Amino acid sequence: MDVSKVAPCIITKVTKETIEKVNGVYILKSPKAWCTQDVIKKWIDITFPLVLRCGRKRLLIWDSASTHRALAMKEFLRGRKIDQVMIPSGMTAYLQSLDLAINKPFKD
Repeated sequence: MDVSKVAPCIITKVTKETIEKVNGVYILKSPKAWCTQDVIKKWIDITFPLVLRCGRKRLLIWDSASTHRALAMKEFLRGRKIDQVMIPSGMTAYLQSLDLAINKPFKD
């Protein structure tokens, strides 16, 4: 089984939208610093070609944010042969590893 992983991505707030890779981490600079559909599409187009090169379907596991559930996003992913599984609402604090290991200490 192929368990390829993509590089991490951090979204920061700046006035001019840019993308750079620093020490293996993608930094997406966006005016709102939110994970909008445009930001997600850019992230997928930057990182997923490396994962998708074998031509097989891939799986993306993420929370049930409205940007992830949108029909346009589902069609975008389908066009790139990416299946998605959503962590149910209210469960990200228990099942989403970033919320458990990284985000929680910053929020505390």
